Amino acid sequence: MTAKVTSAIEKYNMLSYGQTVVVGLSGGADSVALTHILLSLKERYSLNLIAAHINHCIRGQEADRDEQFVRCFCEEHSVPLKTLRFDVPKEAEKTGESEEECGRRIRYEFFSSLAGEDGVIATAHNLNDAVETFFINLSRGTGLKGLCSIPAKRDNIIRPLINCSRDEIEEYCRENSLSFVTDSTNLSDVFTRNKIRHGVLPVMTEINEQFLALMNRTLDNLKSDEEYLSKLSSGFISLYCENGKVPADSLCAEAQSIKYRVIVKMCSDASGYIPDKKQLELIDEMLFDKKGGAVQLNGEYYAVCRDNCFFIEKKKEITAAWQVKLKNFDTEIQTPVGIYKFNIFNQKDLHFVQKNVLENAFDCDKIKGSVVIRSRMDGDSIRPKNRGVSKSLKKLFLEEKIPLEKRNSIAVLSDDNGVFLVEGLCVDERVKITRDTKNIITLEKGE
Repeated sequence: MTAKVTSAIEKYNMLSYGQTVVVGLSGGADSVALTHILLSLKERYSLNLIAAHINHCIRGQEADRDEQFVRCFCEEHSVPLKTLRFDVPKEAEKTGESEEECGRRIRYEFFSSLAGEDGVIATAHNLNDAVETFFINLSRGTGLKGLCSIPAKRDNIIRPLINCSRDEIEEYCRENSLSFVTDSTNLSDVFTRNKIRHGVLPVMTEINEQFLALMNRTLDNLKSDEEYLSKLSSGFISLYCENGKVPADSLCAEAQSIKYRVIVKMCSDASGYIPDKKQLELIDEMLFDKKGGAVQLNGEYYAVCRDNCFFIEKKKEITAAWQVKLKNFDTEIQTPVGIYKFNIFNQKDLHFVQKNVLENAFDCDKIKGSVVIRSRMDGDSIRPKNRGVSKSLKKLFLEEKIPLEKRNSIAVLSDDNGVFLVEGLCVDERVKITRDTKNIITLEKGE
């Protein structure tokens, strides 16, 4: 088995001479075998080998037993050991993460602190783990990347046992008289992985005793295809991307497998966030819509299509909702977004007023009840004059390509019958100027 591990190390360029290697040592057969093999390769690569163990405070006495076993193993084999006891259930309750997510985060934060900038983290994921993950992802409706399962190397995380089966690992432990502990949760079929481990894999192996070896080959083929498609998508970005933007029409012309990878990479590079399937579909629809738009990725970032350009934009600070009640139209109004004043004319003054100003003027005598000047509100709609159709302010802003962060800065006038003016965009049909209009008002924002 050592030959398989060495082959994987060389193939995926996992180790550099003189490097610090932090090996996650749980005490199970996989991590014990990995630590033992790395110890045998220590002189070959001049490694600074450190074992790391975390007691997650989940399994009570069993977890304490594992910690004590690891201490004895490291003392027996002269391996430096770093341990961490961390109450994962308490932390998960505080952060809202699942215990599994929280445990993984704490684990890798600890490993990374030991590895430093130039070190690597060695985990004991093996071929069985990779095949189990393949089926887990398959059952959830994954794409090609998910079917590739566990990578042999990702950033500074290496998995030297990735081509070794669990049977081979346990045989290695027997041959080298290595004892290990068993996590009781691995025996319960409550967990999805265990259902696949105890149910699916034995059936597949019964059908073909070479199943794991053949799956290893399948995973290699899938990874090769994924690498090629990723290379094409990176090539598209290199060719077309300028100042973080790519032409929307060029992106739309690509096959979906390339287009989605370009979108995912741009989102990930700009925000660290990977869009889900629904978000990808919304972004795809947006790209084909000539009017463009924006799709929220997370709390801070948006995927945006504007002026035939696709890019990722960080949300700017959005002005809070605001409202000021008007007493009359002959005073200046101070608002959170600036000072507004109203200009009042009558019919005989019209020849002094520029035509473009009159486009957003309204008939004062058609106002009903009290008037407020405010920001947009959910449910707002207006019937723009001479268009013969009502539309929501949300749709109006989209059509006019008003960025989300600027929409609360646009003044809206409303009376008892609803919105009748949207600053700089339109007035409602019911207050438009006609030949019978006597008193005309325009809204103007001060400097």
